[in-house]
Amino acid sequence: MHAAIREIASTATHKTLNRMLSLLLFAIAFFGVQHLMPNTLEYAPPATTPAQVEPVNPLIAVAEEHRCWTGDQRPLVDGFPGHVLLADGSVGGPRLVGKALEQIFDGKDHGLTIYAFCV
Repeated sequence: MHAAIREIASTATHKTLNRMLSLLLFAIAFFGVQHLMPNTLEYAPPATTPAQVEPVNPLIAVAEEHRCWTGDQRPLVDGFPGHVLLADGSVGGPRLVGKALEQIFDGKDHGLTIYAFCV
């Protein structure tokens, strides 16, 4: 009977030692890797604060590129516009221009959010 108890105690001690050794190796690996890796999480203040940066509307660049006009601005051409710039940034041709003009002047809802008319 004493041999059986010793064997159980020996097995339990062996398992405990294996677990402790595994935890020790994990801790060494974890902390060792942390100290070997460069610290890339250091705080660097931004070059400018958000208050110093003016918001940029991407539609402005598209409107300038396509020679568009909005609101009360004077059209760059006489007659009908050739294109329409929508608020989602897409540019439509004559068919969409017709729908946009109908929406503005005739009150037909085509679901367009018109930003500008273009040459």
